[in-house]
Amino acid sequence: MEIYQVLKDDHKAIKSLIKKLDETSERAHGERLDLFWKLKVVLIPHARAEEIVFYEALKESDVSGATDCAFEGHEEHAVADHLMQEIEDTDTNDKRWGALMSVLKEALEHHIEEEEEEMFAKAHKSFDKELSEEMAIEFFSLKEEYLNDLRSGTALPQMPSHSI
Repeated sequence: MEIYQVLKDDHKAIKSLIKKLDETSERAHGERLDLFWKLKVVLIPHARAEEIVFYEALKESDVSGATDCAFEGHEEHAVADHLMQEIEDTDTNDKRWGALMSVLKEALEHHIEEEEEEMFAKAHKSFDKELSEEMAIEFFSLKEEYLNDLRSGTALPQMPSHSI
């Protein structure tokens, strides 16, 4: 399996969870907490592994615009991380919670669309099938490592895009 399908599968799960979260009401405290944790478990390991495996490789590409796409994607992840933290720090009964969730939903949907259309096109020109398959294996491995870190409470925050 190539990296593109692996990322798309995660994107599908992320979109499904943010849609469900966006549809919850203030009275659905338990459901919001449960869905938010499920989103965090999918999104954070995905983002960290994607930054290291996919974005870093794109930064090395000589395809026009590939490097810019990688840096932009990394910064969009930082925005999502900030929003996730804001949501986590806000009571689910607070009116801000729903507003923050709506902004996160819009940001993630935009990011996913841009990534799958623009970034994947540049990546297809940058990586051959063999490299894309190797990237998928590395992505799975890193994602599992980050998932274990998240579950144990030791997940590291995102590093700035310029320091990787």
